[in-house]
Amino acid sequence: MGQEQLNDSEYYKEERGNIDIVTLRKIKELLADPCSESNYSPLSDYERRSQGTKITSAPLCDQQLEENWYRAGFTDIPTEPPSMFSCGTTYPIWINAPTGEIGSASTSFSHIQWLNTRPRAGRFKRKPNLMFKCEFTPVHDSEMYYSINWYVDQKPVIVDQTVSPNDPPLGYMSSEELKGFSAQRARVSNDDDDYVKCFIGTSRYLDDILTIDNPVFEKYKNVIYPQELIRNKANVSNTETPFLDLNIKIVNGEIHTSVYDKRDDFGFNIVNFPWLDGDVPRLPSYGIYISQLIRYARACTDVLDFHSRNLQITKKLLGQGFRFHKLVKTFWKFYKNYCQLLLKFGPIQATEYITFGISQPAFYGDIINKIRRIKDKQHHYRKCVRIIKRLLYRGYDPNVTRRTLGLVLDQSTVLYKRILKTCTLTDCDDGTP
Repeated sequence: MGQEQLNDSEYYKEERGNIDIVTLRKIKELLADPCSESNYSPLSDYERRSQGTKITSAPLCDQQLEENWYRAGFTDIPTEPPSMFSCGTTYPIWINAPTGEIGSASTSFSHIQWLNTRPRAGRFKRKPNLMFKCEFTPVHDSEMYYSINWYVDQKPVIVDQTVSPNDPPLGYMSSEELKGFSAQRARVSNDDDDYVKCFIGTSRYLDDILTIDNPVFEKYKNVIYPQELIRNKANVSNTETPFLDLNIKIVNGEIHTSVYDKRDDFGFNIVNFPWLDGDVPRLPSYGIYISQLIRYARACTDVLDFHSRNLQITKKLLGQGFRFHKLVKTFWKFYKNYCQLLLKFGPIQATEYITFGISQPAFYGDIINKIRRIKDKQHHYRKCVRIIKRLLYRGYDPNVTRRTLGLVLDQSTVLYKRILKTCTLTDCDDGTP
């Protein structure tokens, strides 16, 4: 099958008096020598195109190749039907004839005109037309006929092509009809691509399916999943739904996510996270707090949701033997090493995260230990003030701090009152009646 090219550079005019010589030259056809390196293009993956190569998870597909001469290595096209799934593709091609011989073609004049006027040069372009033939055994019966259906990739191209049973009973399909079928299938393929794009936001994990902005899910769900698999819509609202450990909500056209825990839907206490009054090592236990902070920071879109989850877990950990000051120290470590996860919340300092995100205990055990060690020593007043101010800067609650001081120091002493005044704790409520 050859291909001719024609453009304005192939037209030559020579003016001689009042006579124009218009010569249309026929350029060299690709049939001249298809094996010449200038006339064919090599196919990729030629080592996978041999008859002994079986199809893999990624079959070869040459559907998008342009019309041209091609060569797959130095192998010849098979002259016998290959076995199923051979040649690296689902539909291997073979030729029901001996391989052709290399021929040659010469360049020649195809049209010469002698005119006494100067008209526009005529243009001629010839396209090769490939015909597919279907031949039957003649049946000399005027009441019978052959009906031919042409298929490509199991898709009908020509349906009910009637052929006389008399000699010769031949049916044809031209390359133009095949070209029209390819164009139609391309349009259908584009429509299918639009449907496929609707499923880009669809995910499935075990028995949970999430789909966002998919108008064709109801139409194709019975095609994708078998009838034996019952599909129930779990969410009541179309703008909010839980999926795995995420609660997804659409607010003003934007997707907001937060942490979802199915156990929060029940009213009983859940036993999780270690208890430090047992044999559990203390140092690795605080690493669990960091892992949960990373999870909350990744899942939450709003900083208020992050604070809420942080308050919930720190309240539980404080009730299971964790120390407030060590939780604060652990949060500083998280803030330093994973600050990029918090950038979406805006320029918020670590002290603000601690103030609004870490639950406060009934009293601070570290303050009690520090004050007890220095209250009977020299310069204990200045040391107490320095300790209290440093801890207040780190996010300690003033009310809980005053309550803790009242447990260590006599509230009627001058030392206690001076510390409250210096640390601006006089207006705080220690919670005592």
